[in-house]
Amino acid sequence: MKMVCDDEMTLWVDGVQTDVDGQGVYDQVSSLNIPSITQVLGIKCVNIRGHYGIMAAVEDTRGDDVLVTDDSWSCSNTADDGWEKEDFVEGENWNAASYYNHRDYITDNGPWSSISANRQIIWTDSAADITVYCRKVLPLPDYTMKAICDDQMALWVDGVQTDVDGQGVWNQMSTLDIPATTQVLGIKCVNRGGLYGIMASVQDVAGDDVLVTDDSWSCSNAADDGWEKADFVEGENWNAASYYNHRDYITDNGPWSSISANRQIIWTDSAADITVYCRKVLPLPDYTMKAICDDQMALWVDGVQTDVDGQGVWNQMSTLDIPATTQVLGIKCVNGHGGPYGIMAAVQDVAGDDVLVTDDSWSCSNAADDGWEKADFVEGDNWTYASSYSNSGYIPDGAPWSSMSVNKQIIWT
Repeated sequence: MKMVCDDEMTLWVDGVQTDVDGQGVYDQVSSLNIPSITQVLGIKCVNIRGHYGIMAAVEDTRGDDVLVTDDSWSCSNTADDGWEKEDFVEGENWNAASYYNHRDYITDNGPWSSISANRQIIWTDSAADITVYCRKVLPLPDYTMKAICDDQMALWVDGVQTDVDGQGVWNQMSTLDIPATTQVLGIKCVNRGGLYGIMASVQDVAGDDVLVTDDSWSCSNAADDGWEKADFVEGENWNAASYYNHRDYITDNGPWSSISANRQIIWTDSAADITVYCRKVLPLPDYTMKAICDDQMALWVDGVQTDVDGQGVWNQMSTLDIPATTQVLGIKCVNGHGGPYGIMAAVQDVAGDDVLVTDDSWSCSNAADDGWEKADFVEGDNWTYASSYSNSGYIPDGAPWSSMSVNKQIIWT
């Protein structure tokens, strides 16, 4: 994400105020990485004098626009309680952003030239507003689901029955977009006679498989109450899907040819079953966290202390998977042997891109206040931005930590 504001900017990402270099100066662009699952952005801008405006863009790893400042943002001159959060309900004082031709920002003669050419300079509709709050709710990029069943299909996405073209005909494929946050899919298929089977795949925006029908699905011939919901507990009548060589579906001579080549044709283990229910619970893809500390480390993920190999030795890196929905990380480090000290960590997504690194966006203290490891902890005066430290042991890359992001910093109080 890149952004600039005339004059002084404050940024919130998913309700959390986030400090970033440059945010206090009108002609300095602030840049930061934000999670791909970010749901809401909030920007406060204070116009000290003269020209005003907010300009921002978010791009994916390919450099394509995810969003830009435009009139899809909402702006107000009032900081209503919770305005920076995803579930905030906008009142009448929130309106579509208006555009302003800031004489500098409309040119590419400044640091903002690296912001997407599609950005607009936004504000409220009043030049008299000194302090402005603008927010944008981000839908996650959808996945594309393709499914077919012999003969008649009904589909549930996160417990909600979803009608889609083609679901009533055995040789017509149904295609729909589903949220990347989808937790469970359910397919009911009724066989009117003869051949039978269910075939489906879900792919991301890059066309890579998220899932296919295979034996990781569970199937039953009974629609137990709540079977289509993520929290359903499968009983003994639910078993791993069985495969069936449907003579047509196993070929690519039909509309189903665009379904992933990795799909299987699934059913229960009984050809006698006329109506079949199959379900698949989708975990969000995990992030990979790598961390090390000189000397002894303890780690908390969303308030839960997590033991991991290597955390007790200064020169052994700890690696673990954390949910993509993680809200807060906490690291305790004890410099037990004297000498050098420091904490170093990075979190990356499945593509190997940085989600976060240890830097001065972390907060540090020498006191373990009650609840410090939880997302709703309010930092007191004893919590300050992390300081960088040049630990002579951690600086070389010929060691286990060389696989950490090159952007990591060694931090301490």
